[in-house]
Amino acid sequence: MLSKPNEWDTVQMPLNVFDYHYRSFQKQVLPVLLERKIGVIGLKPLAFGNAVKTKAVTAIEALHYALNLPTSTVVTGCGTMEILNEAIQAVTTFKPMTESQIAAIHERVKPLAISGENEPWKSSSAYDKPRVAAPPYEA
Repeated sequence: MLSKPNEWDTVQMPLNVFDYHYRSFQKQVLPVLLERKIGVIGLKPLAFGNAVKTKAVTAIEALHYALNLPTSTVVTGCGTMEILNEAIQAVTTFKPMTESQIAAIHERVKPLAISGENEPWKSSSAYDKPRVAAPPYEA
């Protein structure tokens, strides 16, 4: 996409705790967007709830991680009042993360991230067509 002769204003892409280890938008695309001063819309901060389902991180940790990235905004689903309240809590308690906090999360999720199985939109062609919204995760 970035090799095309278009001038992009913004790019929307999945950015979450698993992304760092498999076909990483964070490592491969985000730096180019920042260099070109293109707005970054981070989505899937909970990886369709997989970050919480795997118990690798809490919802708050996953949202803090996404908020810590150099994005213009982070979009998260709020399908229930519980999830909305978690999102509000994450925003109101957010503080920039230290390098050691980020490294600890990367190490904790690595075994769950290196195959891409928790980011099926990267590892499966099943997401290459229109679909309905994913159901909310269960805590």
